[in-house]
Amino acid sequence: MDKNGWIPVNERLPEHKEEVLGIRGNRRFVCMFVGVNELEADFDNDDGEYNEQLDCYFCPEGWYEQAMEHDDVGYWRIDKPTHWQQLPEAPVT
Repeated sequence: MDKNGWIPVNERLPEHKEEVLGIRGNRRFVCMFVGVNELEADFDNDDGEYNEQLDCYFCPEGWYEQAMEHDDVGYWRIDKPTHWQQLPEAPVT
């Protein structure tokens, strides 16, 4: 971990499905790492992997960026960030 709290992804991954702040180059984004059979695939997702036992399609293992469209939150598969860190706590109101 560097002095600003960034953790290299080749040193340590966040907990699976934990939203974190990722960085690649100068771009920062909310993302998460998912393992096998952890993120259900959208109906129209061509990358989905079918699990016969669970009778469901799942997104492949990897990094996903949070994307918002209208009021819906979704995730898009991305190249892995170089570093990540915990999201800050929300302010108390």
